Amino acid sequence: MKKIAISIVGLIIGALFLSQLTSCEKYILPEVYFEPDTLHFDYQESTKPVTLHSNVIWKIELDDDAQEWMKLSNSGDTSGCVIDVTVKENIGAKRTKILTVETEAIKKNLTIIQEPKPEEIE
Repeated sequence: MKKIAISIVGLIIGALFLSQLTSCEKYILPEVYFEPDTLHFDYQESTKPVTLHSNVIWKIELDDDAQEWMKLSNSGDTSGCVIDVTVKENIGAKRTKILTVETEAIKKNLTIIQEPKPEEIE
């Protein structure tokens, strides 16, 4: 009878140990990053791609100021996609905007820099 009780306790402990190993394997460390993490534009209207790598659901929102001179469009899914960043012609001062991609646990930045239109020399 003691052997059966010890065997049952051993099986229970073994099952608990294995279930803990299984649950550790299911956890995915969230990952998100831009490649490159900075885009430089001259003063002209243009579009450049940036790749967003992620293994979790993410979102990026443009504030009202950024929407006046920039737009984003993307293709792909949550694992990796190309985001096209389009800027309008810049006839004013140098523009810099930091866009933040947000996940449930992580925030990463993408810096957009656009140079001003050069002054014409007469």
